[in-house]
Amino acid sequence: MLVYIESEDGKPLEITRLPAGILIGEMNFVMPTHRTAFVMALGEVKVSSYCYHELIRILREDHDLAAKVFAALNLQMTSKLLALLG
Repeated sequence: MLVYIESEDGKPLEITRLPAGILIGEMNFVMPTHRTAFVMALGEVKVSSYCYHELIRILREDHDLAAKVFAALNLQMTSKLLALLG
């Protein structure tokens, strides 16, 4: 999966490439805002997409699932932060 931003002239500027099975969009889940980057599949992919408000409703009702989701988000975001810090 290719992660990119758009340059001032509208052309894609590659940021990184991600391996299969990676979670994306976690920043927007934690802090709903405009996207910070775009992704493009480089091969065949399977995508799971959830409406934000529906997912929040489900997590409010299922505390065990909520704990698992937030633990996964915490692990992923911490890993990304540590990678940036070197």
